[in-house]
Amino acid sequence: MAHDIWARAQAKWRGILVFALLQLSMRVATAFILAAEPAPGIRIYANLANAALGIYCLLSIWRLIMSDQEGDEAWPQLWS
Repeated sequence: MAHDIWARAQAKWRGILVFALLQLSMRVATAFILAAEPAPGIRIYANLANAALGIYCLLSIWRLIMSDQEGDEAWPQLWS
């Protein structure tokens, strides 16, 4: 089973890369906000947005790997 999951991940690497880069960019933005903003309210919102986007990215990667749909091998459109 692990071999099948690895084969699916290799076939759908473009989508995984897009969601991983989206999560990485959000973490970088959150780090800048946490370093520069002294207000605790903004820091809490930045952490909540980071957590929400992290959950979204993980669920999107999971759905991408576990289901087969036409066009999974192409670059995904984030707005769809």
